[in-house]
Amino acid sequence: MGRNLNERASGDREYDWLWDSMVFAEHLPPPRKALSLGCGTGLVERRLRERDICQEIDGLDVAAGALAEARRLAAEEGLDGITYSVADLNDCTLPEEAYDIVYAHASLHHVFRLEHLLDEVKRTLKPRGLFVLYEYIGPSQMQFPREHLQIADAVLRLVPERYRRNIRWERTQLKDQAPRLSLADVLAVDPSEAVRATEIVPIVASRFRVRRLRYLGGTLLLLVLSDIAGNFLTDDAEAERIVEGLIQLDSFLVDSGALPSYHVYMVCEKSDDRLAIQAQAVPLQQHARPQVSGYDAPPDERTPHPLEPKALVTGLRARVEELESYVALVHATRGWRALERYRRARNALPRRG
Repeated sequence: MGRNLNERASGDREYDWLWDSMVFAEHLPPPRKALSLGCGTGLVERRLRERDICQEIDGLDVAAGALAEARRLAAEEGLDGITYSVADLNDCTLPEEAYDIVYAHASLHHVFRLEHLLDEVKRTLKPRGLFVLYEYIGPSQMQFPREHLQIADAVLRLVPERYRRNIRWERTQLKDQAPRLSLADVLAVDPSEAVRATEIVPIVASRFRVRRLRYLGGTLLLLVLSDIAGNFLTDDAEAERIVEGLIQLDSFLVDSGALPSYHVYMVCEKSDDRLAIQAQAVPLQQHARPQVSGYDAPPDERTPHPLEPKALVTGLRARVEELESYVALVHATRGWRALERYRRARNALPRRG
């Protein structure tokens, strides 16, 4: 499954998103200083250090216990240059122009105050610094639409029963449908879970220049494999075939527009453009544009803004031509009939004087 995500992120099954993001960091020479948001037990930081992608890394997380484990694991692997601090991403204040790269791995979808955090990220990046995120962007608060669930239910019924034993219930029950989670249940377990997930891409694109965006899919996989993924062991040939089939079906459904992508990978650059989102052709809603699995910024430093003179003239001319064609079409069909009726009615009115 990881190799499929690599391919969707970078185009290479052996090349993950962390390696891929460095394509855009050539203007950021070592030593690079990075910040990891919502770092948990520190997997991203350890990978960055062992590959020597970044030489100094600060990790922030609200869970002190997770940070203690992160420190232990880094020390166990003999990795230096990593420090950890407790912080709530909803109200943290970050130092100005302190980091070359900021990473967010599965953390933004837990943030209530996205605008505040992203403004802080922009402030803490050095000029032309990078913001790299790998995120869940599916339905907010896990309120999955019926049409998504129905597709997942149909696929789930094709999975043999021995792989549908619900691990949460110690395999005593079969999973027979995709998860239906009430809002009350989600809030009871974690009020921050996917709280504003669907807003992440547009809010990021409104503040940064998007250099790369990849819709990773994972929609069908999340709905079908939640609570049963542990049944698919790596030494089970049939289980591997089923998982591979689910991966291929997931990609097909997402790329065809039948399902939206629940996950995204983005590489963004700090920019002073106050109209960033209007100046970019970023596909903010992948499911509305089938066959669009991602976006790469053009090689020039800045895409011409739609309101710049040349673009404005070209756009207006095209719009005028479109309206002229529409008027001609209406006139050639029913429009002239309505006009004639109006003229007859007006002529039938008694004249004054």
